[in-house]
Amino acid sequence: MDEVPFEWEAGEVVERAYVEIDGVKHYVTPATYDGGTSLSAFHLNKMQQDLIDYIKSITQEKYNLITDGNPVKTGRKVDNRDEYVRRITCANLGGNGVAKQYYTGIDTSLSTITDIKLFGVTSADNIFPLPNNDSANSKITILANGNLQIIFYNDYWVNETAYAEIYYI
Repeated sequence: MDEVPFEWEAGEVVERAYVEIDGVKHYVTPATYDGGTSLSAFHLNKMQQDLIDYIKSITQEKYNLITDGNPVKTGRKVDNRDEYVRRITCANLGGNGVAKQYYTGIDTSLSTITDIKLFGVTSADNIFPLPNNDSANSKITILANGNLQIIFYNDYWVNETAYAEIYYI
């Protein structure tokens, strides 16, 4: 969305405004306005560009803010409460039957989990959702007793990384 999809063009008057009564054109003077914004091509183009810039800014913000660290407001309301998302990086999963535990810092007695998205990144930067066919010999456990925890148990993801995005209110 880098470019404006089209540009508004100002038209030119080809005939004055009129009312036709019994086949006779009676020319009228259109109303005049004071103040406000005229609906000119200039203003329509400016409005269009401002909307595109705004959409780009909030899209950029959305994707740049979901990082490890502090929770980020998603901009969505659930049960009239603000929803937040927090990403947890689960690095060096271990492999060889090792279980690794990751604390999220989200207190489940104070928060309601609305969604959890898990995905993995291989050393070749391939991104895939979890669980998937390649994770058939692995287990992902989510403990929600007090502090939300994620436990990855796997047989062969030795130095791979997984991410958990936890959405909650």
